[in-house]
Amino acid sequence: MADRKFELRYPSPQTAVDIFAGNWLSDLSKVCAVVGTGDYDLFVADARPKQAAKALGNKDGRLDGMSILELGPLEGAHSYQLEQLGAASIVGIETNVDAFLKCLIIKEILNLNRSHFMFGDALEFLTKTEDRFDIVFCSGILYHMRDPVTVIKAICNVTNKSFVWTHYYNDERGNVEGRRTQRQVSIYGFDATYYELEYSNRENNAFLGGNDDLRAWMTRDDILACFKYFGLDQIIPFDDVPLNPNGACLTFAASRN
Repeated sequence: MADRKFELRYPSPQTAVDIFAGNWLSDLSKVCAVVGTGDYDLFVADARPKQAAKALGNKDGRLDGMSILELGPLEGAHSYQLEQLGAASIVGIETNVDAFLKCLIIKEILNLNRSHFMFGDALEFLTKTEDRFDIVFCSGILYHMRDPVTVIKAICNVTNKSFVWTHYYNDERGNVEGRRTQRQVSIYGFDATYYELEYSNRENNAFLGGNDDLRAWMTRDDILACFKYFGLDQIIPFDDVPLNPNGACLTFAASRN
């Protein structure tokens, strides 16, 4: 965040974006007249919201009338796309304070009037909310969790449909960030292998990982089997990139029959 406490320029999207100057991932110039943001075209070119709508939305590939729970909205790019696809309401749960504030900036400068961002822990919300959602949009979350099986169970408890993008463990790319400790777990009757690794850079201001010191990766087969075990047993696969330089990654939709 910028060091200055006050802004002397005329109020504009640029002054708001400059609060986090040099610390944006997304290229905001694709959706508003600002400069100096990130390199990733998450607001327009990112295919994941459209994939979710195609797999889990209405017959015309839209989300009209649907309620979405978005876990980890980051900078609001997917929230923006979900609104463009017609979602009636989007609740975004963000645990990173900078990411949460960025989402609020995006909400204002892009007039996201159907998105509501909340600051807190996703699993805490999932296990305590009494609401149900038409879709849980879960992109970039599972591989940051200490206990992903419990997170998957909690997702399946609040929805009949979920869209997921996540890294997963394989022998080829599973140790790209360091040597992981392998541990067998049995949680709610589901058996899986956790490949655990402690974060080494949580004190970095640019850190965008989870809110726990430890995270556990699962194999592709265990992730899919876990969603099936807890009731979202219809799997629609999209992308599977086992040799991704940052770790194997998988995109899929899961729904209840």
